Amino acid sequence: MDKMIRVGGVFLVIGGVMTFCTYVVDGGEKALIFDKVRGLRQKVYGEGMHFRIPFIQDPIIFDVRLTPNVLETKTPTKDLQNIEISVRILFKPNDQHLYYIYKDQGKNFAERIIPSITHEIIKSVVARYNADQLLTQREKVSLEIKQGLINKANEFNLIFEDVAIIHIEFSKEYREAIESKQVSQQMAERYI
Repeated sequence: MDKMIRVGGVFLVIGGVMTFCTYVVDGGEKALIFDKVRGLRQKVYGEGMHFRIPFIQDPIIFDVRLTPNVLETKTPTKDLQNIEISVRILFKPNDQHLYYIYKDQGKNFAERIIPSITHEIIKSVVARYNADQLLTQREKVSLEIKQGLINKANEFNLIFEDVAIIHIEFSKEYREAIESKQVSQQMAERYI
């Protein structure tokens, strides 16, 4: 009986040491190591179990799967009509550059980078079109926004897989003006 207790105790100690000396990176994740002696390490660790020095090294785990994000912004068109536009983005960090992402932007890089570059690009693209063009050339506008965001995201080591306009809403005054114009056209056609 004493022998079984000793063997159980040895396994318990080994299990405790292994828990302290290892960390696990799950599928869809990557990790960096912060070493309290040498600082942030550049090597990116893939999924699996990895060894670390307890109390000296801490893993920093990143989710590198595609993440959806919907952003809304209000902006004027070329003819100064205010619109609300919603864009859906699928993004992920470039896992080969996690060191630079963490060093420059921190762990919450998505909350810091994506809204600011998205609003900047949307406003600059929409400002080149008038309200009618946004309706008739929606695909072209969407493509310009997508290209602008992909290029800007590369500067921050992010990968945008897909960008799509999901909603455009014009101001109440503009909608009312369009409706009254349509009613006038219908009335004119009736009397011809």
